Amino acid sequence: RPPSQEEGINAGVALFAHGRKEFRRRLTRVRGSRSPACTRWITAALAETLPRARRVDLDGAGHMSPITAPAAIAALVASALDAVN
Repeated sequence: RPPSQEEGINAGVALFAHGRKEFRRRLTRVRGSRSPACTRWITAALAETLPRARRVDLDGAGHMSPITAPAAIAALVASALDAVN
């Protein structure tokens, strides 16, 4: 049987985790509240793989948050850049 969507996502995240070694960059995981269910699986798997990553849920945003919530994404990017400086 072909793998389910969740199994495929988990395999991709596991592959990422295997190759990442020590990921030392600041990372923010962003998910729109109106995103497809599969993004919940992806963000949950990434949370296990990258536990220090900040999680942001954008209320009312869809999967393409840069298009559906550009101001919120711009604020997150600006905040990340401020933290580096």
